[in-house]
Amino acid sequence: MIMRPPPHLLRRLGHFDLDPCPLFGTGGLEMEWVGRVWLNPPYSLVGPFMKKLAEHGNGMALIFGRTDTRWFHDHVFAHATSILFIKGRIRFFTPEGVEAKWNGGAASVLIAYGEYNHEVLAQPSVREMGHLVRLKGNL
Repeated sequence: MIMRPPPHLLRRLGHFDLDPCPLFGTGGLEMEWVGRVWLNPPYSLVGPFMKKLAEHGNGMALIFGRTDTRWFHDHVFAHATSILFIKGRIRFFTPEGVEAKWNGGAASVLIAYGEYNHEVLAQPSVREMGHLVRLKGNL
């Protein structure tokens, strides 16, 4: 079953030009990405999707905070602009808008690629959801 992020979370993040996952599934990896990308990838393919977002450089991803994985080190720590570590666990929604009875089962993070996306995470209405860590530009 396809589950979607909470609508209130997406509203806080603003407009995105492309969401390659729900409409195109794994075909989203083969298509050309343009503009600001929203990514909530299938967790079985998170590594390849995060690699493509890191190469694209403009967008935001909602993923589990698996900071110990190779793909997190290679595509998040090495390329992302910032990370918002979300307090608590997110409850996802069905495509019909019904909230799941369970949470995601793990900690989630929002990953920003590009300065504009970092600025969105830094807005008070978004930042209040967790702890924001700047990765690029802090050196």
